[in-house]
Amino acid sequence: MYTATVVSSTAIVYVEDNVSWAWGFGLCAVANVLGLAVFLSGSRFYHLVKPKGSPFRRLASVVVGAISKRRMALSDQTEDYYHDLTVHAKCPTHFFRFLNRAALRSTEEDTNQDGSITTPWKPCTVQQVEDLKSLIKIFPLWSTGLFLCTPLAIQLSLATLQALSMDRRLGPRFHIPAGSMSVFILISTSFSIFLIDRLFFPLWEKLTHRPPKLLQRIGIGHTLTIISMAVSAVVESKRLETARSDDLQNETNAVGPMSALWLVPTTGYCWYRRSISFSRTSCTLLPRISRVT
Repeated sequence: MYTATVVSSTAIVYVEDNVSWAWGFGLCAVANVLGLAVFLSGSRFYHLVKPKGSPFRRLASVVVGAISKRRMALSDQTEDYYHDLTVHAKCPTHFFRFLNRAALRSTEEDTNQDGSITTPWKPCTVQQVEDLKSLIKIFPLWSTGLFLCTPLAIQLSLATLQALSMDRRLGPRFHIPAGSMSVFILISTSFSIFLIDRLFFPLWEKLTHRPPKLLQRIGIGHTLTIISMAVSAVVESKRLETARSDDLQNETNAVGPMSALWLVPTTGYCWYRRSISFSRTSCTLLPRISRVT
């Protein structure tokens, strides 16, 4: 995916800037057709999983079931709850205990002779209830990603706008297309993930005798987010100061003397902190959060 993004951010953008937009869109269309052909050519090797209903309906049915059975008394007995036939029967956890009512047994008409659920809305199984609880548990951690992704989106879009008004010369003849500034972000991300997993985290384990915790990694990522935005603000202030000193702030399509390469550290640093928060080893620890009660 990163390889395709690098090609589109460099070769395609260069063609659009120096040849024509028609050729650029044409190359994109050809690439899409080739990708579709490759995808369809491997269809006989795909493992097709039959749909079993919407996962959102399964989660919503827990809320509906809990509300409809709100007057029922909770039980600590395993046999008082509905269970998936393929899962070992156990009592639901005490986290958000009121949701457990959705899995309480009420009438015999709710199940078939083999014990399966007759209606997709109610009653629910203990597994459905625990799935919803798992999502609730990781929601606070997931929501912190909004504070991480917002600066990423801002810096990614502003880098192109800033580059349009900066000196993009790279040598006597070549000019870096403004749309290709994102390639530095991709290169930085690829390099950072390798550096973090192979150098930073092993060094951390060597010094502390234990791997960094998931929340520590995310905390470091958010700290770097603050520093990265501060660095971006300094670069932007310098760019505006240079434009004012040359009386370029009121001119359309004016290009200042400040080099666009000053954007490379800010964009690279921006995605370095993303690599810490979402590195390969961090992702392997995410399922453990759902086990916390």
